Amino acid sequence: MKEARRRGPPKPNPKNKIPKNKNKKKREISSKLPSVKYPDLELREEVIRPDVTPICPCCSSEMKESGLFDLSEKLEVEPKKYYIQRSKRIKFNCSKCYGAIINTPSTPSIVQTSNYGDILLLT
Repeated sequence: MKEARRRGPPKPNPKNKIPKNKNKKKREISSKLPSVKYPDLELREEVIRPDVTPICPCCSSEMKESGLFDLSEKLEVEPKKYYIQRSKRIKFNCSKCYGAIINTPSTPSIVQTSNYGDILLLT
C-alpha cells in the first residue's frame, strides 16, 4: 500500500502510446532524390567542370580531379514532358600536400536547395 502511494498512479502501457511524430513517413518521402521518387522518368546527366583548375590554398600548387562528385538532382519539365537533370560537380584535391578539397561551384538557380528546376518553378 505504501509502495503504491510512493510510486503514484500506474503509467500507461508503452504499446498503446501514440507516436510523437505522425508525419515521419511524409518527411522520409520528401527527402528522397527525384530519381528515387520517379524512377521511370528520363535521366539527363551532366558533369560540371570549372573553366580554370583551382589552386591549393595550402601550398599554391595546381589541384587535380579527385574522382569524387557533389551530386544534385532537380525535376525539370519541357512542355508536356518531365525529366530529371542530374548535375555532377567535380571535386578537386591537391596531389602534393593533400591539404585541401575544392568543389566546383553549382549552377545558379532560383531556389538553390530545391529539388525542382527553375523551369518547373516558373510554370
